[in-house]
Amino acid sequence: MVQVPVAIPPKRERTRSAIIAAAIAVIAEHGLEAANIDALMHSAGMSRGTFYNYFPSRDAVLWAVVDHICERVASEVAGRLPDDLGPEALVACMILGFLQFGSNNPELGWAQVHIGGGTPWLVPDDPAINRFQNLNAALSQLLGDDAALALGIAYIEGVALMALRRLLEQRIAGDDVARLVAFTLRGLDVPRQRIAPAVEVARRFAETLRHRPLQAQTRER
Repeated sequence: MVQVPVAIPPKRERTRSAIIAAAIAVIAEHGLEAANIDALMHSAGMSRGTFYNYFPSRDAVLWAVVDHICERVASEVAGRLPDDLGPEALVACMILGFLQFGSNNPELGWAQVHIGGGTPWLVPDDPAINRFQNLNAALSQLLGDDAALALGIAYIEGVALMALRRLLEQRIAGDDVARLVAFTLRGLDVPRQRIAPAVEVARRFAETLRHRPLQAQTRER
């Protein structure tokens, strides 16, 4: 059997990725304020001078972290959404899928919690670059007003980030999360008779993403 060689990223890309990984580790373990250039380069095992060969500022590497998480969620959650979902089921699947992703990847989950407002689907409303335009469309449909989209995103963002934190702290578990999603749909004025079916669809979807229980290992915060 002929083995196909695995492509190895060029050294520059490997180094850039290592800096981003170090930033994620520092943010996850110590919080956003601790993620200064010296700390993350120490974590990466590189000199401070190396940092500026890849990023112009601390903010630039933080945006790279957000983009990395965004790409992962786009690939591992949004990219696996079933076809032909109704708007309330799509929103429910995205929330539960995002939380399952954070449970599967606690370090990325904690980094996302500490970063806060950079929730992965909060990206410019441009189909060419918006990896979550289906969610935006579903929210607009539920809200019945495109002008309210930013408010809908802020609402879901707050729920998802707080739920993720509580999930990672093991203060809530899978059934609690499903109920929280039901409450969220009620807050979006989804008719009650459509909420339970949407949450059930989302539970089945999250189960397909699971490679560990929907309850992450405890980490002290």
